[in-house]
Amino acid sequence: MMIRRGFGDAAERIQELYLAGHKAEATATVPDEWVDAKSLVGPPARIKERYQAWENCGATALSVRTKQDEAVEVMAQAARLNVGSN
Repeated sequence: MMIRRGFGDAAERIQELYLAGHKAEATATVPDEWVDAKSLVGPPARIKERYQAWENCGATALSVRTKQDEAVEVMAQAARLNVGSN
């Protein structure tokens, strides 16, 4: 998936590190841009700010995986902020 989305060099390096047993380094090598392309993460203000782009990208579903009730509330607030802004 990383290769198809333009992160081929990073994917190869991550795999090399992981297979060599350098799991922490492999994890640290994942580009922030990749994480941002796949997730809404960070402080609540950042998530709310970036939610609009996700809503406008054509996605039809969003999964929230967390053990924090606050995270679910942040997503609900972001959705409410963007109602009717399309």
